[in-house]
Amino acid sequence: MDSLEKRRRDLVLQVKRVLAAAGVPASGYAKTLSTVLGVASAQAYRKLSGASVFTLPQIEAIETHFGVELLTVVPSSDGAFVKGISAWTDATLRVAGHALACKVQLGNARKGSTHRFAAYLLRGEWHVCLADDCSDIYPLFDVTSMDMVTTLGDE
Repeated sequence: MDSLEKRRRDLVLQVKRVLAAAGVPASGYAKTLSTVLGVASAQAYRKLSGASVFTLPQIEAIETHFGVELLTVVPSSDGAFVKGISAWTDATLRVAGHALACKVQLGNARKGSTHRFAAYLLRGEWHVCLADDCSDIYPLFDVTSMDMVTTLGDE
């Protein structure tokens, strides 16, 4: 599988995770997506099966409707900036009254995390907490990997 095909498949998986996190049963994915995108249910089904690709305006409609970030702006090889799927997401770890910068890889969205750490999106920013401390937040995303971002003092 080439890189483009993998990114397309990953995007479909992310959209399904967002729908699941919003409480949509799998049988209602296409209907819900068709409403959000303003397309026929058959077209939404083709997008969810990977037979049809999402356009950038459609991806942005999903992001806006559900309050999530599916794509991030990343530099391309020619120095321009393009939207692309990011394996690592900037976040803030909140634990014991401290806020620490980190990068996370997000897993499934659900009502309660099955991992030690979980993440949630608040006003466009990702926050990470101990899963037990934020179990009342919905949707909650599993944090599958986390790297702390270290900063040196002001120079």
